[in-house]
Amino acid sequence: VAVSLTPHATTSVVPLFTHWPRLRRLQLERAFLASAPRSVNATWLREQFADYEVRRDYWTDLFATYRVKIYVSHNKSDGVPCVIADALQQVGGMSVLYQRSYETHPSAETAISADDAFGFSKLSAEIERQSGSQIRYHVTTGYLGDHRFALLRQQAAQVRQALTQHGATKILAFFDENSLDDARWQTGHEFMQQNYAFLLERLLAEPWLGLVLKPKAPYNLRRRLGPVARLLRQAEATGRCFVYETGALQGLYPPAAAALASDLAIHGHLWAVTAGLESTLAGVPTLFLDREGWHVSPLYRLGVGRVVFTEWSSLWKACVEHWMRPGGTPGFGDCSAVLDQFDPFRDGQAARRMGTYIQWMLEGFNAGLDRETIMADAAQRYGARWGRDKVMAEIPAGEAAEVMVGA
Repeated sequence: VAVSLTPHATTSVVPLFTHWPRLRRLQLERAFLASAPRSVNATWLREQFADYEVRRDYWTDLFATYRVKIYVSHNKSDGVPCVIADALQQVGGMSVLYQRSYETHPSAETAISADDAFGFSKLSAEIERQSGSQIRYHVTTGYLGDHRFALLRQQAAQVRQALTQHGATKILAFFDENSLDDARWQTGHEFMQQNYAFLLERLLAEPWLGLVLKPKAPYNLRRRLGPVARLLRQAEATGRCFVYETGALQGLYPPAAAALASDLAIHGHLWAVTAGLESTLAGVPTLFLDREGWHVSPLYRLGVGRVVFTEWSSLWKACVEHWMRPGGTPGFGDCSAVLDQFDPFRDGQAARRMGTYIQWMLEGFNAGLDRETIMADAAQRYGARWGRDKVMAEIPAGEAAEVMVGA
C-alpha cells in the first residue's frame, strides 16, 4: 500500500496520512514550562525533548495505522532515524538503515541507531562502532549500486561513440561533489570553476580529447560555473564533450555511467570518494585529485602520482605519459588494493543480498514470529549463505565488536 506523508509528495491518488501532534506538543510544552529550572540550557533541552516526543508520536501513529513492521532508509544525516527506531520498537517492528556513501573516518555526527544496518564491508561495521552507533546486526552486502553496471554499458557505449565520431581518441570522465555559494561550508564555486576550466581548456586545445562530465548537482551546474559556462558551451560545440545534466536535485545517472564511457576517470575530491570507487568497481582506472589537502585519506597509500594527485598539472602530465607509453603506466589508476574494504564480493549481487535479507524478515512477521527471533534467524541464514564473518552482532559489543553470528 502506497501512502503519502504530504500532499506535495505525489500526483497519484494514494492515501494521505494525517497526524495532528499540536495538542500533544502543547501539553508537553506546558508541563515542561511549569517545571524548574528555567535556564537557557534547560529550556532548550525541554524543547528538544518535547519535539522528540511529538515526532515519535507521529511515527508510532503511522506505523500502527498501516501495520508497518520494517522501515528501510539510508538517512543518517539527522536524528530522525533514532526517532523512527524508537517508534518501531513500540509497535514491535524493526528499523533498517543501509549504507549509501563510503566512509573512512568515524564521527559522532554520522552515528546511527538501527536494528539492522547493511554496509559495504566489515570496515563499515568498524567505522560504525567507533562512531558510537547502536546496531543490533550489521550485515555486509557489498556496494549496493553494483547491479547498475551491466545496465549502463549500452548507454555508455552510445555516449562514447558520439564523442569518437567527432575525433576523440582518449576520453576522460570527471566527477565533482557539488559546490556552495558560501565556501566556508563546502567547496565554493570559484574552486569548482578552476577544476572545470582546466579540463575544458585542455579539450579545446587538444582535438583528440573527449570529456564526459558527471556533476553531483547538475541542475545548477551552469550557474555555479559562472564565466566558465562559456567554455563549457564551446566544448559541447566540438561534439567531444558530454554532460550528464538530467536530475532535479542530484544527477539521474550514477557515476558508473560516465566512467564506462571513458578511458580514465577523475574524481575531483578525496574527502568524498564514493563516485570514484564506483568507477573503479565498474572496471575503469580512476584517479583522485586532492586540491583541498585531505591528507588523512587512506587512498594516499595507493600512491601519489599514480592514483592520487594534488594539482592539475601533474595529473594531466601523468595522463599524457600513460597514453603515450605502450601498455600504459603500470598501476596507473589502480585502486584494487582497497577494493576489499569497499566491497568484498564484487559480484553485482549486493542489492539482491539486502533484498533477500529483508524478505526473510517479512516472512518472519507473516509467520507471527517476534522481532527478536526474526532478527536472529535472518542473521543466521545470511551467515550460513555468505559467510559468518559477514554478520556482526551487537555494535557496540566490547572492545573490538568481534561478536560474529554463528562464530
